[in-house]
Amino acid sequence: MAVTVTWAEYNSAQTPGSSFGTAATNINFGNIDAANLVPATYPIAAGSNSFAKYMRVRFSGSYTQISNLKLYKSAGNYVTGETIQFSGSVTKTSAFPNTADAGWPLIPTSVPGNANICIRRLTTHTDPPPGEPASSPGYYSGSTYDTDTIGFQLKTTTSTPAGAVNQKTISLTYDRQ
Repeated sequence: MAVTVTWAEYNSAQTPGSSFGTAATNINFGNIDAANLVPATYPIAAGSNSFAKYMRVRFSGSYTQISNLKLYKSAGNYVTGETIQFSGSVTKTSAFPNTADAGWPLIPTSVPGNANICIRRLTTHTDPPPGEPASSPGYYSGSTYDTDTIGFQLKTTTSTPAGAVNQKTISLTYDRQ
């Protein structure tokens, strides 16, 4: 049984659900709204926030069930004054992400005890109705599912040192049958 996991980011006026967004190979933060950006080219000034990132994960392939999605920061130290906010599953509330404080809680730094990401069926499926979160378990072989929208934002304070921050690893665990 093989599962393919694909990340996508929604930028500018892209609306989650209308398409799968821009294929994302990283979750780099910067002072512009772009997927797969180079942080050194788009630095975040100390005391500022990155643009909010809105992403989804798609599961496809051959499996019986996908469930229990848990996302967290699994590696990498923060520098002074740096944090990453994480929304869990949310609806993208703005047609254009910005640097305003999204107000989300901090991303967990260890595997959470409970799932913190919701899977929903694509609009081409009918059970449950399109756009409604899927109830567990109910994720069947050969189907394609997206998570709800996931928000991220990197925040700094005026005490954050100049220069690059440490690289971090964001991990997503799930149960597959």
